[in-house]
Amino acid sequence: MKNRIAIWTLSGVLVAGLWTVYFFLTAHFFPAETVPLQPIVFILSRLSCPIVLVSFYFHFPIGIYWALLANGITYGLVGLFAERLWSFK
Repeated sequence: MKNRIAIWTLSGVLVAGLWTVYFFLTAHFFPAETVPLQPIVFILSRLSCPIVLVSFYFHFPIGIYWALLANGITYGLVGLFAERLWSFK
């Protein structure tokens, strides 16, 4: 069970890391005033990285490393609850 929770946590860090790479590579293509032109990308990033959703909602900046850490912790907790629910069957 510990290995599966570690996999959940690493997948959370991987998801946040891939979004970071994507936004770094495309930042010069999407100036701040054209953000509404790509709504599906930003919706998917907010749904897959809950700390980004909270950051946008409460209007505070968050660093990349903190986003990676928070996303890993969030996915780890979701994995913990999911593994607990699956173990009751």
